Amino acid sequence: MRPAHEYPSLNALRAFDTTARLGSMSGAARTLNVTHGAVSRQVRQLEQQLGMPLFLRVRGRLELTDEGRTLAKATLEAFGQLHECWEGLLTAQQHQPLTLGCTGSLLSRWLIPRMASLPPLLQDMRWHVVSTDDALDVERAGIDVALVYLNPPWPQGYEVIPLHPECFGPVCSPTLTSGKAISSADELMQLPLLSTQSRTEAWALWLEAQSCSAKPIAYQQTFQHSLYLLEAAEAGLGVAMAPDMLVADALAHHRLVAPLPFLETNGMLCLVIHPMLRGKRPEQVMALVEWAKSAIHKTAL
Repeated sequence: MRPAHEYPSLNALRAFDTTARLGSMSGAARTLNVTHGAVSRQVRQLEQQLGMPLFLRVRGRLELTDEGRTLAKATLEAFGQLHECWEGLLTAQQHQPLTLGCTGSLLSRWLIPRMASLPPLLQDMRWHVVSTDDALDVERAGIDVALVYLNPPWPQGYEVIPLHPECFGPVCSPTLTSGKAISSADELMQLPLLSTQSRTEAWALWLEAQSCSAKPIAYQQTFQHSLYLLEAAEAGLGVAMAPDMLVADALAHHRLVAPLPFLETNGMLCLVIHPMLRGKRPEQVMALVEWAKSAIHKTAL
């Protein structure tokens, strides 16, 4: 096997190939966006390594020697094959589905109802949407982009785009209050309270912000997942503590009411983008970010 230093550099071969095709070092320099001197040095480097000329200047024009024509045929085929292979890989990548991760409740109650409003560039893509029962592990292999609630600091090595502060508050079916106004947290506490294992501290944090008198919170029912919690609230089983994004549609359609204000936390609803995705699909990433910002803005209470 030859030592590595005996093989020509790819830059030198590219300079030679471009000069051979154009018949001009000046033209090659413009095409490659380098100086005439750089092209000349790279071609001369090849000639020194081979110990023979590749071009002759005849009546003010460059002409390939027999050895130059042999090398030019090889570089034309080799660079052509590389270009074809590269384009094929890019095309195959563009047809791969984009994998989006999202918690199950956010996926069901916010994302899926809005996917029909994706711009054409994103609707034409194949999507693979995955959910988790808990907060999504954004480092999970195979996830291109995640829509998740995060608390700072943001995960290292990922592009994190904050979209909307996490806000949660009490919601219930209009039938639960029989149309009566709830004016304080103490009044609210007289109703059946519902909780979820995925956010056990939510009620305590909200009550503390309302300066509600300290007393044990007695839950009528506890659910494993926020999705089931909100189904129970809509069914009139009690009052649920939920993020605004999950209940925006239900509030707009009067399936739920929010008797008291929502509390803004330090958390944020974010798009978390895999570092390689921006380079592979820059236009789609930009379109997804703009769509998400617009959809969140329209949803926010």
